[in-house]
Amino acid sequence: MRKTVFIIHLFLLSFIVIGSNMENYNKFEKFSIRMSLAKIPSYILFSTEKGQDDFFAQLNVGNYLSFSPTRSAYINSYEFFSDVLGSDFYVYETNKKGKIKDKSQIFKHNDSDFFANYYKGISGDKAEVKALGIVLAGVKVHNAADEYKITRYSASKGVLIQIPVNIAFYIKKISDTKLVWSKTDDYKVIDYTFILRNGKIIVKDRKDIIIMEIYREGNSLFINHSKSKEEIRVNKELSQFEYYTNGKHKSTTKYEVVK
Repeated sequence: MRKTVFIIHLFLLSFIVIGSNMENYNKFEKFSIRMSLAKIPSYILFSTEKGQDDFFAQLNVGNYLSFSPTRSAYINSYEFFSDVLGSDFYVYETNKKGKIKDKSQIFKHNDSDFFANYYKGISGDKAEVKALGIVLAGVKVHNAADEYKITRYSASKGVLIQIPVNIAFYIKKISDTKLVWSKTDDYKVIDYTFILRNGKIIVKDRKDIIIMEIYREGNSLFINHSKSKEEIRVNKELSQFEYYTNGKHKSTTKYEVVK
């Protein structure tokens, strides 16, 4: 009997240890990098390739921040929604009578890593978007384990016309709390620096000027620019995602939790 109790105790202890050590990517304490092929809506922070169709290959660095092949930085707002809700959900639109007319895919929740649902198609150290066997864009490990190359091989040229290009940029993890972005892999010019400090992501430009701060407070995610303050809020009482600029409501998206 004592042996049985001892074994059960060990099992419960191991379960608690494993559970408590599940990596949480979004505590605003460190950058944890992984790649994904996620077809989900995102909130764009900035892009140097405006007007181009984006591709769903992403370099996810934790704390809801990601980078994509159009030399863009994003906030993965749906990852944030998943963390707040703690369950699967979908978003929808209604007609004038209040009936659902358009419903999204179900966005799957994962306690340890939201993007675990979007690793399919990733091969080893790279994630590529392909069409008819042709690579259109991708993310891959570059020269070192903490260095990544993000490339777009196709550009829009009018309606339904794509031309081949080779436009890349590089993300390098300097430490658990610092990333740099450069258009060249010699890093002689650092275009952007991302620093985790006091529970915030601080973004600096090439002149070392702070251009943005990103942080979470409860059910809200804040993106502070030099001249504006954006808020993405989960309103559980009304089952909706709300977007604000300088405290003024801008838009709403309704959601439904999948039980």
